[in-house]
Amino acid sequence: MHTEKSLTTTLLVLIMLASATIFTILEVSAQDTREVIIYISEHTGALALYDNILGKPTVKIFNATSNELLLTLEAEYYNTTYSRVNATLSVNTSYRVEIYWLDKKVYTTTFELTASTDPYVLAAKTNTTLTKIELLDSRGTRKLPQAKITLYEDANIFLQGLTADDNGIIRVLLPYGTYEIGEIYWKNTDVKPTEKIELTVDDSVSVLHVEISCRVYDLKLIIKDIFGRALVTGVRVDLYFEGKLLNETAPNSYGEVNFRLLPYGVYEIYVKWSGALVNRTFLTVDQDLVIEIIVPLLPEVTIRVVDGDGEPVNRAVLIKLGERTLNLDIEEGYCTIKNVLSGDYTYIVYWEGRNFTGMVRIASPIVQIELPLYSIHATIKVDKPIDFRTLKIILYKDGVKIKELSPEGTYVTFRRLITGFYAVEAHWYNYTLIRKDLHIVDSSLRITLVLPLYKLRIRVVDVDNQPLYRARLALTLPNGSTTWLLTGPEGYTQALIVPYASYTCKVYWKGVLVAEDTIRVKEDTEWSLKARVVNVLLTLKGFLNQPLSGAEVVLAYKLENGTILTLSWAQTNPEGQVLFRGIPLIHEASALILEISYKDRAYTKVYPPPTKSESIKIDISLDVVAVLFEHTVTILELVTYILVGAAIAIVATVVISRIKEKKEFSELIVERNEEREPGRIARAFKKIFKREEEEEEW
Repeated sequence: MHTEKSLTTTLLVLIMLASATIFTILEVSAQDTREVIIYISEHTGALALYDNILGKPTVKIFNATSNELLLTLEAEYYNTTYSRVNATLSVNTSYRVEIYWLDKKVYTTTFELTASTDPYVLAAKTNTTLTKIELLDSRGTRKLPQAKITLYEDANIFLQGLTADDNGIIRVLLPYGTYEIGEIYWKNTDVKPTEKIELTVDDSVSVLHVEISCRVYDLKLIIKDIFGRALVTGVRVDLYFEGKLLNETAPNSYGEVNFRLLPYGVYEIYVKWSGALVNRTFLTVDQDLVIEIIVPLLPEVTIRVVDGDGEPVNRAVLIKLGERTLNLDIEEGYCTIKNVLSGDYTYIVYWEGRNFTGMVRIASPIVQIELPLYSIHATIKVDKPIDFRTLKIILYKDGVKIKELSPEGTYVTFRRLITGFYAVEAHWYNYTLIRKDLHIVDSSLRITLVLPLYKLRIRVVDVDNQPLYRARLALTLPNGSTTWLLTGPEGYTQALIVPYASYTCKVYWKGVLVAEDTIRVKEDTEWSLKARVVNVLLTLKGFLNQPLSGAEVVLAYKLENGTILTLSWAQTNPEGQVLFRGIPLIHEASALILEISYKDRAYTKVYPPPTKSESIKIDISLDVVAVLFEHTVTILELVTYILVGAAIAIVATVVISRIKEKKEFSELIVERNEEREPGRIARAFKKIFKREEEEEEW
């Protein structure tokens, strides 16, 4: 047990001795090198030497004794005050540190590195200064954002493409030295002032601030008309520089166009009015300029649009004048346009589905556009007095119907026709009477149409040769078209003037075809047609053969399919008669129905339908005896009224008789009590008996 404790103690001592030995060895090894930290700033020590674009500072470490380059390092961004580089160097050695910025040595120092466990810290304030270069216009009031400059040193490019921020400022850390401002580019143009600009960078200021007024100017254009008035609408100004379009804009409410911050150079200005170039100017912009441009503009122009006869063209639209799209309605042959430049213009005029184009010179306030539209004036010659409304004069172009007119008297004029081949036809109810082929070249035409016509008049009568008033006639022309006529009170249609031909005529009466015939016209003709109708004479009487006046009668057919076709309505006259004239024959009829309304009664009578044209008499006797207080009384009702009246009379007589008897008996009793005269009662009974005998005799 004692032996084990001794061995344990021995082992612990050995372990402790080994650990101490290892620690001593490591400590001696670590003291052979030491960490060096170098903080780098510009000369004031307030701003890190670093730039995201220009790059990082370069640090070179030499052995100061042998001048051997040991390390080349790039510093990294540490904070806004410093950039930093770390190195591990051997101790007990002299070192030289050199710092380069933009390939120029901006710092050098030597130091002896002794052994220590703490890092060796070196704060390097380099020979650099923050330089702010502010780029402005010629007046020094406006910034030039995104402008770029080039720096020269000893006639060599030192830095190129330094770009200003949105405030027109370039911030750069420059090594000590003297620099010259080279090219300053604004909108791809060198706007550097003509004088030489040098910068001396040293430690005299913490921040070097430089302002440069560049050759950048403002240009103002004032656009006016020939009367000196500012032009606002319709104007467009294009600005070109070195053949490239820089800007296109319109004047403000004062007629001004402002181009700001223009680089020095020669500019080309185009002034357009409604798309047309009205002014072209070259300018060298080497200072702020105000230029006035006069546009040859007419304040108002009236454009008259006429046809080839010099007549105003209405309902046209001036679509375009030059490059201006107008879409102006032409009322009463003219329209007015404001602010028109003098000169030659192409135009587009829309009329009746067609565009007319041409050239017009505008040099005065009133201008006339003549469209190539001409007229055909046709005179109609006929030796018959006709209703010209039955005529249609039709115009064809290239075989296509384009217009149709009814004559105004004996004249027809087709207006607004373009050049080309035409044909004029005179139609009567769609039948061609005459045709003429024409050719319009560059003027209007006058023609005469001679119509070979005859007079036709048609009369329609019934079975008794009485006229049918308002019968409808369908007259079919030789070309298959149909015209409709109507008969007058005498049964005649209006007189028609028709050409030589055969015509099919159908007569409709109350919607039923009642006559059909073919009419041949080769001279003045009067044609008569007898309709297939019947005349129905109805006589209406009462039970006592008395005429029933004022009865309403409806005549109708019942067709085979059950349909009721009502044809006529009438009232009986004082003789109780009514004449239904011109009742058409209908083959599909199964019955003739008469519906009679007399006072408060209605009757329906059914008869076989007529089958041929003839006059029919129908006598109808109703069971009406009399009219009492606007109510009809039949024979049955009359007998009933008499019997009821007789019964009422008998009952009334008996009742009255009994009432009288009762009264006389009462008087007898009273007289017996009061009358002292003998024989009074006997006389009273005798009086009663006598009255009864008289009633029996009656």
